[in-house]
Formats: sequence, C-alpha cells, structure tokens
Amino acid sequence: MHDEFQLDVVALADVWALRDEILRAGLPPGDSMYAGDQSADTLHVGAFSHGHLVAVSSICRDVSGERNTHVWRLGGMAVKPECRNCGVGTTLARYCIAYAKRSGAERVWCTARISALTFYQNLGFSMIGEICSRADIGEERFVRMELAFPS
Repeated sequence: MHDEFQLDVVALADVWALRDEILRAGLPPGDSMYAGDQSADTLHVGAFSHGHLVAVSSICRDVSGERNTHVWRLGGMAVKPECRNCGVGTTLARYCIAYAKRSGAERVWCTARISALTFYQNLGFSMIGEICSRADIGEERFVRMELAFPS
C-alpha cells in the first residue's frame, strides 16, 4: 500500500508507543521496553510514509548473560498492518543489521514469532533451538533466529 517511505532515527518514546500498539496490543502501555533499549550504541530506526511513522526496529549489543560485544540483538520489529508486505520491514532489518556489522558484530540474533519465520529466513537467519511459547504474549509461539557473518 505504501510504496515510498523514509528511514530515520527515532525517539525511544515513539518506538515504545508503536511497539505497544502493534506487538503488545491489549497489554498495559510500556510493556514493550526491552533490555538494551537505552544503551548508548543502540539504534532505533523508523520508517515514515507521508510523514507518519509506520514501522520501527531496534538493534543493540546483546545484554543477556555475559556481555559479548560481538553479538547483537535485532528486536522490536513492528510494522503497521496496512504497510506489511511492501518491503519496509526488510529495509528496516537490513539497515539495522548493517549498523551492527559496522559496529563489529559477528552475529545478530532475534526472537521471531512463528508467523514471521519466512521473513527472517529470507534475511539469512537460521532457527536456533526449539519453538516455545511465552506466557506474557498468550498463544503466540516463538523461536530464536541467528545470522552469522562470514569471517
């Protein structure tokens, strides 16, 4: 539906608002704050169509477990329904992945909804581990995806 969009860095408050609306519909506001969101080198990028924010994505250094600065996490991919299947998600993800690579990433991982597996596989991600459910999201099923860069 939206052929043209512009990418730009976006404020964290705008990222959280769109994530809440799309990824956490029906849950309390503020439920889409992720570890690493406020780190200095985290990138929050949005796609705008006709001046309106229609999609967001974030990428940050992995902050789980032992800190490995060469592993990054892609997270919070949220695209308004009317803008899906037009390439905006792919463009955002590639932009974030390129940022991580420039920052020294050796791998990027994410948690993907089963409904988005093909999207992530088309970006080069592979499934790691088993499919699981998350109680906080309801019946949605997820899997960890990983993209390793050749040395």
